[in-house]
Amino acid sequence: MSVEFPWSPAGGAGVGVAFEDPGLAGSDHHFLRFDFYPLLSPSHPGRHLAYFDLPLRRVDGPNLRATLTKGALVVSDATGSHVVDPVWRGALPLAGYCRLTVSLWSTEGEVPIQIEAAISAPMTLPSDANTPLERILVAVTQRCNLTCPMCTRQRGSDLDEADISDDVLAALLDAAPHAVFVGLQGLGEPLLHRDLSGMVRAFRARLPSVGRIGLTTNGTPLTRDRSAQLIAEGLNTITVSMDGATKATYEARRTGADFDRVVRNIAAAASCALGSGRDDVWLGANYVMDPDNLAEVPAFVRLAASLGLCAVSFFHGRLYPDMRLVPLDAETLARGRAAALQIGRETGVTVRFASSRPTMPPQCPFMNSAYLWLTGEVVPCDRMEPPGRPWPTRIFGNVREQPLLEIWNQPEYQTFRHGVLSGNLPGECRDCTFCDSVVC
Repeated sequence: MSVEFPWSPAGGAGVGVAFEDPGLAGSDHHFLRFDFYPLLSPSHPGRHLAYFDLPLRRVDGPNLRATLTKGALVVSDATGSHVVDPVWRGALPLAGYCRLTVSLWSTEGEVPIQIEAAISAPMTLPSDANTPLERILVAVTQRCNLTCPMCTRQRGSDLDEADISDDVLAALLDAAPHAVFVGLQGLGEPLLHRDLSGMVRAFRARLPSVGRIGLTTNGTPLTRDRSAQLIAEGLNTITVSMDGATKATYEARRTGADFDRVVRNIAAAASCALGSGRDDVWLGANYVMDPDNLAEVPAFVRLAASLGLCAVSFFHGRLYPDMRLVPLDAETLARGRAAALQIGRETGVTVRFASSRPTMPPQCPFMNSAYLWLTGEVVPCDRMEPPGRPWPTRIFGNVREQPLLEIWNQPEYQTFRHGVLSGNLPGECRDCTFCDSVVC
């Protein structure tokens, strides 16, 4: 069985399924299951969206197309269409982002047996339903201890050297029970915040049991003691930004950092995670590719494995101010990608690469997220950084004046998100290529 997954199963060509064995069509002893899960925390029993079973005795021919329409699955074959109602439907709306598992089952034995399955990349379910707020992305601080040349901090001098204010933080804590993920990030180094551990503790107390807290850091202040404390307070993910497998390459990009120190810090953080007794702590790395560090991509995966990291995401660098992708040699990229993926399989490190070409329609991953500036403004994605940047910004409100959930649910914001997910892009998004270099 081969499965072709679109960006959205709710329109267009739909999900394509082809059977290698044409005898499966019309079989009385097999069925297909289409299982929809939310993108975030899919394993939690309260987070299952829905599943649909299609008996293959109803199918004519080895090629199918399935489209999700008004809560039902419409499956087309060689002679017609079949409407398949859900076997089970959860409480969460079929809206926003999801993953889809398509599996082939046999009923010839006493109990059904799964024969094979295919899992989609992130997909979107544009619908009339309001997209749920799942991620709160918090700009913790605009202070940083490095001057990395690829960072947008170097593209303007309008950033205040400040931390998030207490009233903005209090407003976000009030919204936390409605979220699934809180990301502590921004245009600064979060570990420079005066009370990051207290912030993690406060969010952990407010988030639902399924909620996770993540931190993105340059790794230089990530001492063993800081890692142990943050994990003890309830931090789930630590992602370190690191763009080279050797000292010279890394330090040329992370100006002010010490490669050996960061390597020690990562290994210590992994040790703390392992020793915490928790199974929900995850460490990864983000690597921004450019022409001069591209050759070190495979070696970085080996380094990540040796340090105890779970995953590495490789991103494309960008040219400012127009945000175009940095040109990379296609042959070197393909060779490095193949080698990195192979090393990942050998070592157990999950390796992901951003797209190397524009996606059509644009596949924006941010429409389940509210991104907060230090001063409380709510914007739809982290491309819309604080004022003074050379790209459009759309502000939907300020949590100092209005609760975050109220801002999220206002009609103007709902219309914006629906437009992005359905391909009817708002003006601020029409020339955006940011999603082409994002790994979901």
